[in-house]
Order: sequence, then structure tokens, then C-alpha cells
Amino acid sequence: MLCQVFEGAQNLLEIGVGTGRVALPLARRGFQVSGTEISPHMVERLNAKLQADSEAASRVHTRLIDLSEEQNAADLYDLRSDGAYVSLGSMCCISDDDDLLMMLRQVRTLVPEGGRLAIEAYSPLYFRTHVPDNGLTTMLPLDQGGQARTVTNLVDGGRAAELRTTITHGAEASKAGTMTEKVTLRGPQEYSALLKRAGWNVLVWDEEDGERGLYWILADAAAASGPDERGTWTSL
Repeated sequence: MLCQVFEGAQNLLEIGVGTGRVALPLARRGFQVSGTEISPHMVERLNAKLQADSEAASRVHTRLIDLSEEQNAADLYDLRSDGAYVSLGSMCCISDDDDLLMMLRQVRTLVPEGGRLAIEAYSPLYFRTHVPDNGLTTMLPLDQGGQARTVTNLVDGGRAAELRTTITHGAEASKAGTMTEKVTLRGPQEYSALLKRAGWNVLVWDEEDGERGLYWILADAAAASGPDERGTWTSL
């Protein structure tokens, strides 16, 4: 899907690269990926993967930097890219709208006019529909083997969700305890308003249907903002 969105691009910026779940497959398809991350542990795990993946290693580069904090323009020079993306709700970890606006504005300076920004965000409608009062428990397989058990609860009157994840078995089980993550649940219109303030033109977003935990928004770095167009990702 991202290959279609960024067709013709060569260099991509991933905000919140994590362990390379998205960056590595894109690198294998020929993209150069610059990934920002605020967690040294995540970068350490990504670097371990790159050591075992010579095909992707030369095309993925990481920076420990927080774009929700104002940075010197010279420090961002090497992050300039043809387009940018955020996957698996990384922006949802930013609770303050002003901090998120700072990130969106700084990313805008790194993408040329016409370049695209794709955001994958947690769906408020899904969480409010599927998370019961006593919490929702899910089990997910890990790429290193083993499973992660996540208990999700709505907090702040449904404005946010708290995810408590424990690796139950596998190679990582002895290295990590319970990790708690709080994510802010913003709908497409909230993101659209912030994107416009940051200088992006919102092209399309996935309509929330209550059955998918994540949805996508696509914007481009246009000189002037046009009207919003709601639709589905496949309409691109």
C-alpha cells in the first residue's frame, strides 16, 4: 500500500521507526528509509535486525530524535525526504496537541511541495465500540517468536486508551516486564485540523467503521489547502 502511495519516491522518512516492521520491507523494495525514534531500546533491536539483513542494512538509517520538540533546522538536514509516513499509531503517543503540531510542522519542512505524508492512527470508534469496562485482552505473535499479551482499557473518559503489554514467552520474555503505553484517540477530523494548521493539504482518509482498530490519513505538502475528501484508502 505504501509503495503505491509513494510511487516514484526514492527517500522516505518514518516517524517512530521502532524495530523496523515497516522500514525493512520498504528497504527491500528499493526505498531509502530514514527513521526517527525516541527509544534507544527500539533502535538497538532494529540494528540487530539490520546486522542480519544485508539487503536492507544499506538503505535504513536511524536517528534518535524527538520531532515533537523544536529542533535546529541544521540538525534535520539529513532527514529531508520525498515523503513521510507514521505507522501503527506512533503519533497517538503524543498527548498534547501543541507537541503534535510541532512535529507535523517540522516534518513539513523536510518534505518538498507535492510530497506526501501518510498517517496510520488508532480509531476512537473501534476502541469505544470494542473495549468493555473491564478491559480487552489480546494475544499477538512476535516476529522473534513468542507472544505478547496486551490488556487495553479506556481512560480519560474515552479520550485515550492505556495498553499494558507483557511478553508471555519467547526470546524476549526474560528481557522485558510489563510495558504500559497511553495513546490519545483522535478522529480523522481532529488530525485534519492539525494537519492544515501545520501546512499540509488533507487528501483523503479512511472512514471509521468501528471494525478496524487503525485508519489512515493521507496529506500532501501543497502550497494551499484544498477541500477534504472522505473516502477509503482504495479510492487513491
